[in-house]
Amino acid sequence: MNPQIWKAVGRWLLAVVACMVSLVVAFIALMVTVILIPQICIRWGDAIRLRMPLGVEMALADLVTFSVGIAIWTIPTVFTIGFALRMPVASRWRWAFTVWVLFLAAYAWLTSHLANTVAPHPFAIGSAAVLVAGVALSFLHRRRSRWHSLGNIVALALLTMPCWLAFAFSPPEPPTARQVWSATLQETAGPDMNTQSEFGARRQAVFVGDRLLVVFDAGSAGYEGNQPMSKYHLLSLDIKMGLIKNSKEFTGHWGAIPTLYATDDGHAIMADGSLNSFNADLTPAPAHFTADRGRVNQMSPDGTTMAWETFPGTTLLDSHTLESIGKHLEESVPTSVSPEGVVTNNAYWYGQYPKEHTFVTLTDEHGQRLIYHSADDCGGPPEFLTREKVLTIGCSKIRVVSIQGRILRETPSYDASGTFAGVSQNGKRFALQYVSERGDPQVLLYDRFVIYDTESLMPVSMVRISDLPERISWSAFSADGHFFVAGKPAKLGLYELP
Repeated sequence: MNPQIWKAVGRWLLAVVACMVSLVVAFIALMVTVILIPQICIRWGDAIRLRMPLGVEMALADLVTFSVGIAIWTIPTVFTIGFALRMPVASRWRWAFTVWVLFLAAYAWLTSHLANTVAPHPFAIGSAAVLVAGVALSFLHRRRSRWHSLGNIVALALLTMPCWLAFAFSPPEPPTARQVWSATLQETAGPDMNTQSEFGARRQAVFVGDRLLVVFDAGSAGYEGNQPMSKYHLLSLDIKMGLIKNSKEFTGHWGAIPTLYATDDGHAIMADGSLNSFNADLTPAPAHFTADRGRVNQMSPDGTTMAWETFPGTTLLDSHTLESIGKHLEESVPTSVSPEGVVTNNAYWYGQYPKEHTFVTLTDEHGQRLIYHSADDCGGPPEFLTREKVLTIGCSKIRVVSIQGRILRETPSYDASGTFAGVSQNGKRFALQYVSERGDPQVLLYDRFVIYDTESLMPVSMVRISDLPERISWSAFSADGHFFVAGKPAKLGLYELP
């Protein structure tokens, strides 16, 4: 057989091998960089103070991640095909770029990330059309390389245009809160249990007078019988300097981390099987309560009332005396409590509204009544902001509803994934937490808090967590809403709000 035929066959076999090998390498690279590249992009953006909305930032990071994986596959494949076709090296680069941008256009069309910013479909179509036009013109004109290269560059610019337009027309980001101090409460990395959930993260730190009280899992304490135990630390810190003034250590069941609640009379309540009241310096206060059934894990925003879920129903407790007050309520699983009643999204009114999904039900001594309903299927649990105002979050919207059922104010959320992160006792400010996790096991990409004014629903400040927790950062407001604490035992920060 002619040696030239063997060389041609060898060239095409090389192309096939390059395509297969580079495809495997690209897949592995995507698995590795799907977390790494977004983390790097977010850190660089914070370092250079690039104040870009989270949706836009993540869209660009995902585009960069996908582009790296596609480049690992397309460049060796196209290069070896060009080698088999005996194309010049410069031409191979142009065609590799063309195929790379074409795959990015397909990604922009199919993915939902860019659609969260500006509709990407017209730009994806335009990019593909420009690529075809550039290639066609390169065959019709003498200066093929110029038209081909120009088409590649314009097509890539069109693909990133939705992100830049969203960045240009997005509202300004709220000012960053000033950090007053940061404190290390635990030198070594603590257990994941300290930041296991958004619900628990709001109950590990509270402001009591001029002190900040925190409780956390400090590590294993061995076993008692077959029961694993943990060491728990309860600390009282000075707000001005973040210095530890008082501390207590005790042992409890593993996974049953105590929770803290601040009353409106300068006391704290710790729930650890029973309720115990104590002062800011951790000395005991008289109030004590042990439930014979059910649980107590809710405090009203003003610090006056707790909800004892008695299954069935709920009993309200006075936070000063921990004695029951008012009439027994019908609702068994409230999401938030006020001195007059409780709210929940666990009661469904499909009989009256069969096509709707989100319901906010108020239960007081007069019974249950529906105060808000919508067709949204992504609503979060409702939360009292004051006695008269209830916050609902969902489908990229923030709404404040009166207990009479009237929508007082509505505004777009800073980002689609916000969860409630606390409210000040005076009801003037509340916080939403924005986090993003990826991977298996889940890895945190960013953790940010946006502080909102209750009356206007305008964002007034932002807290960026640089030292990311295992899952979710703690959060707490001072009673007047002037200070905000966030972080984890390894690094807890106090921030002054505007």
